Amino acid sequence: MVLMETGIFTYLQTIGAITAIVGTRIHPDTMPQGSELPVIVYSRLSGGRVQVMGGISGLAHPVFQITSWATTYLAAKNLAEIVRVNFDAVSGAIGGVTVRACIMEDDGDITETSPDIKARRMYGVRQDYEIWHDEAT
Repeated sequence: MVLMETGIFTYLQTIGAITAIVGTRIHPDTMPQGSELPVIVYSRLSGGRVQVMGGISGLAHPVFQITSWATTYLAAKNLAEIVRVNFDAVSGAIGGVTVRACIMEDDGDITETSPDIKARRMYGVRQDYEIWHDEAT
C-alpha cells in the first residue's frame, strides 16, 4: 500500500498547472536551503485512525500541511489557489491512495526571510487538509 505522503507528492506532480509554476520543486517537510522559488512543501501535522471493536479499521484521517512559497505575495496566493482547487473536497485515487475525503481545515499567510546568503524575502500560504483515506491493516 502506498503511503499518503507518497500519494500527495505523486498527485502534485500530475497537476499541470502546478508543475508549470514549480517544475519539480515539490519537497517533503522542509525547503532545501537556497531553493529557487516558487516551491511547494508538504508535511504531516498529525495522524488519526478510526478504531473499531475488532481493532484497526483501515481508515485514517491525518492532517497534512501544504505550503506554497514564492517571491511575491500574489504569486504565493495564486499558487495556493491552484493547490486548493485540486485538493479541497477531492476524493478517489490520489497518487495511488484511495482517498475518501479531503477537507481544508485552515489556511494562512506566512512571510519569512530565508536563511541563505541572499537573505531574500519569501511569501507563503499554508493550507491544512484533513485527508480521510484507506490504509493497510
